[in-house]
Amino acid sequence: MPRLENSAQTIIEKVAPVFNQKGYEGTSLSDLTRATGMTKGALYCNFKNKQAIAIASFRHNVHLAIDPLSDKLKKLEDSQDQLFEIVNYYRNYHETSKRTGGCPIVSVGVDSRSMNPELHEEVLRVSGKLIKGIESILTRGIRQGVFNSDIDPPSEAHTVYSMIQGGIFMTMINNDSSFLDHVLDHLQEHITQNILK
Repeated sequence: MPRLENSAQTIIEKVAPVFNQKGYEGTSLSDLTRATGMTKGALYCNFKNKQAIAIASFRHNVHLAIDPLSDKLKKLEDSQDQLFEIVNYYRNYHETSKRTGGCPIVSVGVDSRSMNPELHEEVLRVSGKLIKGIESILTRGIRQGVFNSDIDPPSEAHTVYSMIQGGIFMTMINNDSSFLDHVLDHLQEHITQNILK
């Protein structure tokens, strides 16, 4: 994500965890002014409205949550290594995401589904991009000869992503990382038995 102007970037860094924890509807203007120490006028000099702040906050939280994984994947050439790196990355995700108020895709996705279509579209865009990334790894793995040629990459990508997000959701609502750990154990077994050649 390109960096915003300094004052706008400072605002987003301070309010992004608030939006992630409280959701769009639950975050008041008072929450934003309290988090930043700025007046409403100062906030709206940098952003058109609360919606613009919320979208920028979501993008910032995604950047914090996903960029470390992207950086790790770029260093790996083997598709098998990349797929297992995704599993390994999410093993520490609960602790990592606590620093930003939780998983932005789960938090904002559930919060915005019926109340904020524009923000929900942002969630769909990001999750769709992540699914396509997994699909690309699977397709390349078939070409590299490390994955079974009879797997269906789009279907498997949906399965992998849905398992991870389901585990994150259950871990978040229970504040218990064992839910995600069990899902990742099952996913690793699924990859070994059904995807690897």
